[in-house]
Amino acid sequence: MKMRIAWVVAVALLMLVGVRMHQISNAFDSIERSLLAYGEAVTLLRMGSDDLTQKARRFVETGDVAFMDSYFRQANVLKMREQALDCLYDASDSVGAKGRLENALAQSMDLMGIECRAMKLASISWGTPTNLVAAEVRACRLTPGEEALPSTGPDSKRERAASMLYDAAYAESKDRICGAADCLLVDMLASLRGRRESLHRSYTIWFCGQLAVLLLATVVSFPYVFGWKKKDKAAGPTAS
Repeated sequence: MKMRIAWVVAVALLMLVGVRMHQISNAFDSIERSLLAYGEAVTLLRMGSDDLTQKARRFVETGDVAFMDSYFRQANVLKMREQALDCLYDASDSVGAKGRLENALAQSMDLMGIECRAMKLASISWGTPTNLVAAEVRACRLTPGEEALPSTGPDSKRERAASMLYDAAYAESKDRICGAADCLLVDMLASLRGRRESLHRSYTIWFCGQLAVLLLATVVSFPYVFGWKKKDKAAGPTAS
């Protein structure tokens, strides 16, 4: 009877430990998924923003409409920056990642106003046919000073367009976007590292507990397995 109770207790403890270890294992999987999601989100945001910058600059420098078309294909069709937010849909958000990513995305959207103005100046300078200019670029309003600039030569619309995409203010805006993405990734790694270490300690404790239960069950059942109890009973009291 005692043996049966001991085994029931041992089995119950093993089941409890097994369930807890399964939960910890799932938590490790969640950390891995979050790591991949955060990394992908930051990569998509940076790649999308950098692609727009590159295409705008290439159009200003060459006047090739293909770069303008590619610019708006990225902005309106591929939408890599917006996809970054989708990556965090199921990911844990212990560092306010979604809000910070939305803020970086908003800053990237603000840069599009500068890029579109620069492309409008460049389209005028290169003499791009109006029907080939994107609607968003045509809708941009230039300042009176920009309207008065010559199309080519020193201090021209083309030079003004180039300076808008290479000056310190534009570079600072790009640095803020990339810096926000990098800081988010660093904070996320620190947070996940702390969670991982905590889970590792917990897993070690529960694993040792499982070994202890198995050892206890073995010790308790050892005499019964080898029949020592039966031998002791069969021997009975010795005669004096």
